[in-house]
Amino acid sequence: MLETGELGYDRLLELFHLHGFYMFCTGTFHGDMHPGNVLLGREKLWFIDTGYIGQVGPKIRRGLFEFFAALSEYDYPRCAAALNRMSERELAGPAFDTFQAHFLELYAGFAGATVAQVSLTRQMMQTIKLGVHSGMTFEKGIFAIIRSLMYLDGMVLRCKPDAVLLRDMRRFISEFEKLV
Repeated sequence: MLETGELGYDRLLELFHLHGFYMFCTGTFHGDMHPGNVLLGREKLWFIDTGYIGQVGPKIRRGLFEFFAALSEYDYPRCAAALNRMSERELAGPAFDTFQAHFLELYAGFAGATVAQVSLTRQMMQTIKLGVHSGMTFEKGIFAIIRSLMYLDGMVLRCKPDAVLLRDMRRFISEFEKLV
């Protein structure tokens, strides 16, 4: 459906909305969310091949929500702080200052970028890598979430490469905020 244009961007955003609800509000998510594992029919979306249903605890669930809420507003200092709070070993003082400076460099040019210009997946992988190299450690479930987001990001790239995905997802943030 992506290749033929039958799956429109609005339907894909609905998939992000559903997946976001499960990630941020329940901490349970489809860990293998590629195009072959989503069916569309009769105006409904179904997740199939649920052999890997991932779960994360409240710290990661809430932290990711805070991270993406800040990212959707391009508030990078708040993003860096949210990522730090997700870490099992938080940085403080000069270590955090150094991390934040590198984080701000990593996100230079991200604001308003389309998915074709800057891959959200690549950005998230670099973000976690930066955190780990700075001394942070994360619950293992965070990596499965990034993998699931990688597939969704790829779907958007195939469906609407000129989309500014984080801006388009802002509408879900206030809904999730009440439930997180």
